[in-house]
Amino acid sequence: MAGFFAGLRYSLSGFGLLGRPGIRIYVLIPLLVNSVLFTLTIVYGTSRFSRLLDQLITHWAWLEWVTWLLWPLFLLLMLGFVFFCFSMLANLIAAPFNGRLATAVEQELTGAPNPESAASVGVIAETINAVRSEAEKIRYFLLRGVPLLVLFLIPVIQLAAPLIWFIYAAWMIALEYLEIPLGNRGMLFPQVRTLAKANRNIVLGYGTGILLLTMMPGVNLMVMPIAVSGATKMALERLSGNNKS
Repeated sequence: MAGFFAGLRYSLSGFGLLGRPGIRIYVLIPLLVNSVLFTLTIVYGTSRFSRLLDQLITHWAWLEWVTWLLWPLFLLLMLGFVFFCFSMLANLIAAPFNGRLATAVEQELTGAPNPESAASVGVIAETINAVRSEAEKIRYFLLRGVPLLVLFLIPVIQLAAPLIWFIYAAWMIALEYLEIPLGNRGMLFPQVRTLAKANRNIVLGYGTGILLLTMMPGVNLMVMPIAVSGATKMALERLSGNNKS
């Protein structure tokens, strides 16, 4: 459990890094991207679902009593969408800036430039690499995430489905952000997964912390730069060697 709690601390460490002079310049654009996409996604999704419920109740008034069950289900599905589709889209758009943010964090922590960082890569080339990476992550998610949704339909097992989904969401969001600093070092998504599995506890703790931060109003708009900074610090201090947590 020590590794898990260490991961939780790394998820919070980004707060203390964002205000440093060499880092904050790379925070603004990812923050704006995250804020706009998150707001539009939640507002649009909630309004559409509310309108759908109103239409259903208009035609079948007896359904009104189950709305208290449908809203939690909607929030759960929205949670999955935000943590995967939204997160991937936001990171794809902000990829050039997130790579440079990770580089700036590493330079701030080590005091030395990283010659293999994203700063030396052209924006177009970096964006192409990001598209390929996101496609691989979407494939990875669909092959595992879709079968997990079936658990919600299986009696008895469906009681544990939300917890299983939460753990999987924490794992995926950890991979999403860890790939940014590790990608600066030339690692591809399959290699990031392998390294994460070798350090499962600390990675899962980090992902859990980031997942909880996304649930906090206001804080969720700053999750992207916080997560990138925390992932960079964790990768530098705990995932650069052969130590396993």
